[in-house]
Order: sequence, then structure tokens, then C-alpha cells
Amino acid sequence: MGRKSRSWAGITTSMTKSDSLFEAKCIAPKVVSPLRKGETVEVQGMAPEDACSADMLVLIRWHDRTMAVPLSQLVAIDPDQSVAEAIGDWHYWVAQGYCF
Repeated sequence: MGRKSRSWAGITTSMTKSDSLFEAKCIAPKVVSPLRKGETVEVQGMAPEDACSADMLVLIRWHDRTMAVPLSQLVAIDPDQSVAEAIGDWHYWVAQGYCF
């Protein structure tokens, strides 16, 4: 749990530095998301805590709208170390079958 907390602290710290945290590419379609595999989006931050009861959601800018999508369907494009670690940790967590 400590490692995960440190990783997510890196993402939330990055949120205060710019309007867009990182660019990401969709790696898998999800029924709860309009993104298609290969689509590129700008991640703008973490979704509100109450929206993340079953999955880790991030806010993205998509077709002039802001919406939340599962982080598990995204991979960062050229991320800094803390963002890469946080996303890697979450992908590992999901691959192990864990959920909230």
C-alpha cells in the first residue's frame, strides 16, 4: 500500500504544475468508455473519489468535453518517472485481479 500511495502522490503533485498531466493512448476498449484502441487523449487529473468506487478513473479531455475513463485502458506517452510508476503499479494491480 505504501508504494501505491507514493506513486499516486506523484500524479497529484503533477496536477498542480499544469493543466494537462500527460498524454496517453488507449490500449484497450472498455464498455464504460467511448475511447477506441489507439486514440490519444490528454489526462487532466484524477476523477473525484466518489466516482472511483470500482476502478481508478482519470479525467481526460475528449472531443471538447472533460470526462472520466478507466486508467487501466490508458498508457502514458513519454511520462515522467512518477507518472510511469503510478500507471505501471495500477496496471499490475489490475492484472493481478485486484479491484477496489
